[in-house]
Amino acid sequence: SDRLQGGLLWMARQQRALEAMQARWLAEFDKRQASEGDDNPTLWLQQHLHVASNTAYAQVRTARELEKLPRVAAAFRAGKIGSQHVSVICRAMGQVDKTCLSRKSTEMELVRAAQELDPYSLNLYFKQLRYQADQEAGVVAEEDERERRWLNLTRTLDDTYQIEGELDSENGNALKTAMR
Repeated sequence: SDRLQGGLLWMARQQRALEAMQARWLAEFDKRQASEGDDNPTLWLQQHLHVASNTAYAQVRTARELEKLPRVAAAFRAGKIGSQHVSVICRAMGQVDKTCLSRKSTEMELVRAAQELDPYSLNLYFKQLRYQADQEAGVVAEEDERERRWLNLTRTLDDTYQIEGELDSENGNALKTAMR
């Protein structure tokens, strides 16, 4: 059992390191595509790796952000944090400039916390950190979340429905409750 646990931890670190390498290569591919006048690496990912549009967009966005976050990239390459942690930190760092928080210290704190928390808890931790440091920025960010919400409900050929979207916490909880 201990050996299996150790093996699973080792594989997770290796997988994270490979995902970090993929993000680094994707960032370079993105730069080269832009310099050649073809600025749509998202479409390339969809066509060649057969990923959903939102997945492709998220991968490109994260790869671009990692270029500006050396501590996050280093922890990712070392397998200390996973891709979901990286995504949470990238989104959080996109909000830091709208607050009185320091980019450098916030990045270091989020990397530290990511090694101890699951991605959901890490996001809550950042929101708490942001709110404690700058309550006004926290309120503005919550309003931005509400404005960013979207939902597509598509009827399938089998007469079922496919749901895709992003909801703020309040509306997400309401939908979850309604689905029960």
